Amino acid sequence: MVVLNASDPIDAADEIDGMRENQTISELLLEIAKLLDQQHASEFRVRAYHAASETIAGLSSPVRELHDLEGDEGLVALPTIGISIATLIESFLRLGRMPLLDRLRGESNAHTCFTTLPGIGPELSHRIFDHLHVETLPGLDAAAQQGRLEQVPGLGRKRIQAIKDSLATRIGKKEE
Repeated sequence: MVVLNASDPIDAADEIDGMRENQTISELLLEIAKLLDQQHASEFRVRAYHAASETIAGLSSPVRELHDLEGDEGLVALPTIGISIATLIESFLRLGRMPLLDRLRGESNAHTCFTTLPGIGPELSHRIFDHLHVETLPGLDAAAQQGRLEQVPGLGRKRIQAIKDSLATRIGKKEE
């Protein structure tokens, strides 16, 4: 049972919509946990998504309000919500979807897209996606230009430069 804080009918409707959104996010996190379990991911990771699902489902106010007021830090401050899961929730609030879930369902093209660049194999492609949450070559290029590729474990200066060069060539050819 949910207790509404709003006394105005319009505010109450917004609050109900927010609580429905919480339920949707909770269900998506639970689906991630199930898919990870089916793919034999670590038990710790599966439990983390289960716990995050329960946390979001149990909130007494819309998670969107919390995020609007406190940003990702507000999400991370919730019990069982770490940086990675907070980023997924933020993606849902912004985009209406969770890129990790898309990938687990087999709907992401980031893996095949990034592996078309020299020096990026399947493992590195997944690492880039997991750390930068970009799915397209222009998105990867923007992350590279902003210096965010340095955040990806296992990428050294030479490989980052090679990726930047490959992206410049590839994106340059598309514009012609």
